[in-house]
Amino acid sequence: YRKEFLQKLYDETESLVRQHNGVTSGTSHGDDWLAVFEKATDAIACAVALQRQVTEIVLTVGEKTWRMPIRLALHTAEQEAFPDKAGSFQNHPEVIFGARVLPLANAGQILLTESAKTAAGNLEYKCKEFRNRRIRNFDDRPRSLFELLYDGVERGEPGVRYLPEWFTETNRYVTRTTLENAIADLFGEKTSNGQPVRLVTLHGFGGMGKTRLAVQCALNSVALFEGRLYSARLGDIPSDGLLTDDTLRRDYLYGRLLDAFQITQTPLPTPEELPATLQHLLAKLKHPGDTLLLLDNWETVSGKASRDLIAKVLRACPELRILATGREAVGIQNTERKRLIDSLEAQEAESLLRLRISEAKETAWTPSPTDEAAISQLLALTEGIPLAIELVAAHATDMTLKQIAADLTAEPLSPVTELPEGTGTLDTETDRHQSLERCLNWSWKLLPSEAQTALACLSLFADRCPPEEIGFCFDFVLPDHLRRLTRAALTRWDDQTDTYSLLRPTRAYANRQLLARDPDATLRRRFVAFYRNIAKENGGGSKVEIKTKRDRLEAAWPHAQNAVELASELNDGESCGEIVNWFHHFVQRQIRWTEAIPLFLKALAAQRTSLGEKHPEVATSLNNLALLYDSQGRYTEAEPLYNEALKICRASLPDGHPLIANSLGNLAELYRTQGRFAEAEPLHNESLQIRRTSLPEGHPSIASSLNNLALLYYDQGRYAEAEPLYHEALQIRRASLPKGHPDIANSLGNLAGFYHSQGRFAEAKPLYDEALKILCTSLPEGHPSIAQILNNLAGLYESQGQFAEAESLYRQAVQILLAALGANHPKTQGVIANHLIMLHKAGKLAEVLPSMFPLYLSVLRRLMGQG
Repeated sequence: YRKEFLQKLYDETESLVRQHNGVTSGTSHGDDWLAVFEKATDAIACAVALQRQVTEIVLTVGEKTWRMPIRLALHTAEQEAFPDKAGSFQNHPEVIFGARVLPLANAGQILLTESAKTAAGNLEYKCKEFRNRRIRNFDDRPRSLFELLYDGVERGEPGVRYLPEWFTETNRYVTRTTLENAIADLFGEKTSNGQPVRLVTLHGFGGMGKTRLAVQCALNSVALFEGRLYSARLGDIPSDGLLTDDTLRRDYLYGRLLDAFQITQTPLPTPEELPATLQHLLAKLKHPGDTLLLLDNWETVSGKASRDLIAKVLRACPELRILATGREAVGIQNTERKRLIDSLEAQEAESLLRLRISEAKETAWTPSPTDEAAISQLLALTEGIPLAIELVAAHATDMTLKQIAADLTAEPLSPVTELPEGTGTLDTETDRHQSLERCLNWSWKLLPSEAQTALACLSLFADRCPPEEIGFCFDFVLPDHLRRLTRAALTRWDDQTDTYSLLRPTRAYANRQLLARDPDATLRRRFVAFYRNIAKENGGGSKVEIKTKRDRLEAAWPHAQNAVELASELNDGESCGEIVNWFHHFVQRQIRWTEAIPLFLKALAAQRTSLGEKHPEVATSLNNLALLYDSQGRYTEAEPLYNEALKICRASLPDGHPLIANSLGNLAELYRTQGRFAEAEPLHNESLQIRRTSLPEGHPSIASSLNNLALLYYDQGRYAEAEPLYHEALQIRRASLPKGHPDIANSLGNLAGFYHSQGRFAEAKPLYDEALKILCTSLPEGHPSIAQILNNLAGLYESQGQFAEAESLYRQAVQILLAALGANHPKTQGVIANHLIMLHKAGKLAEVLPSMFPLYLSVLRRLMGQG
């Protein structure tokens, strides 16, 4: 069947090449062909025609039909090209260069080298440049690659090969053929109720190569799943101690699944709605069929809530297969097949050891008889554990194999480490996990003291960290130390991201060494203090608006989470609170709510313990945690926190303190949002009175109170009382805040909304426009505040009968809110309702609604139910 398809494709190619003034080479290599054209423009026209025509060529086997998209690469010779005696160009250096580009292309993609794009001149199609995929030809100047967007569709970065974005292959993989085939066979089995197995978990100790094996199994399945491969990395949370609650672990899994399936522009569901959303997404794929999801490091999220979520996803998506890795199995009865990943087979272990020794020596190496005897010893001592083999082979440059074997034999086995619950039982006679610990001990003792300290310090950082960050924190950790650790296979260097990282078993070992080396916690306190200072120097309200400060916080955020966890262990509640509260505005601005809540809970618990239940800093953390819940519409969780914060402030601070005003204002805004105006008004008035009394005239906080009280009056229809407050708030903010500050946009939008409600459209429009310009410049793309202004501006157009302009803005606002807040957030549903009402007014509801998300229908039913 394949030969028939290829012949059909080759005939089509020959015809198109002739039509575009080109010739084929007359020979092919497998399913690759070469064609030569006089002009680059002819080659591009032929390539576009071929890509469009090949979609009509199908391969049918039985009842199944496949389309086989092709990949094309175009290169213009930089050296003059002549055919050989047989009339072929196959062995010409320029052709060889083009052949190197071709495998980088994805299905359906047309790649152009820089010389081809230049030779073609002005193109009628857009091109996308891949600056990070440069390739060299005959000199040392790197050339960019370009994708020809002949149909306007981007087909991804060239050369991806379906590897997960988070996975970097630092060295060559040694095939584990028997195991790979056995794992594939598990998906061919049936459960007890006759259904196909759809969940396979690879479980066992760290260092056994579970992740790399799972990635390889996914790569082996590319043809079977026709590229429908997704992956979620569950092990990149900075500290396992943050996810102490079953629901928090479920929420973390939920967030990683959203990332894996790139659910951003479609309705962002709640965890309960996720299974149905995935069902809808997979059904809408261009070529639907079986889909594979790789879940790495299941133990990070293990628990009943996470297990239930996966079970519901599998029930909702019958075409989905999941390959999980972890220290323990997922634990879904009658659905899961478990495979314990233990040692490499003897031949695989030997291949890996010989390969790594050769790579370490960086020269041609022929083992001597003495080496061969040592290799046999080393294979026995390492028990076929991949990480243990890596550690041993790394020292082949500065020690003989005989010496390594002798030293390792003299190193005693380490104590038995218990397997996590639910993982099954390893072969207790060999105690392979003891052998890994022995190799780590041996490697550790070979390091000089400075490098030992460096490795111990690295265990404090999150998964990936640039060397300069490590050096800033611990100035005694020098680049030479880091390079030495990498050569010893104790750290990994990723040259794509310029970062160092540790495998989880190595991190755990290094952390144990840190505790032994740092009994008075000097190094740990230094780490906490470093990120506490970064938070103070770059965090806070106005500082976050400065891009350099925001970028610094972004880079520090994963490590700062570790610092909070560490400070909590050291009973340093003050540092916990300072870090999270200085990061609070960054978290809100970048919409990092889900990952921040566990951190704030951890910090709050530490503060209560070390500072006392009634400390003002506890009140600050309560307020900021409540704001995170409030931002997500989780009002029932926010309200008791606001109330407790206010109670603490009143009890511990003098009357009229600004922090009391903050608490009053936050609680009042929560009440206003819920329409509880009678409860909100006295709180807003008291907050404004305190700020006018305790703060300098014209302080931005006074403007906040004025603005909030004006909103309250506006919501109640008390327009005459609201207008002067809006004006005063805007005047204060323009005078006291930097130009382009989001709070100025907030005042502009509120005043514009007021004018709009009064029918003063000409006065409202420029204010909305100015507010939108400020927010688009100062906030990240997709921020909910941008959506709110778009919604309000759409309402202004709607009021003037400009339905086409309004419809476009409503759509933009809905897309932003779905991605940022989710489908069930009150703000999202409010804007959807506004959109639906406008469509009804314009007489376009029946025309547009069928193409909308199912969510629109549910909101429409709710509106109709309310009459």
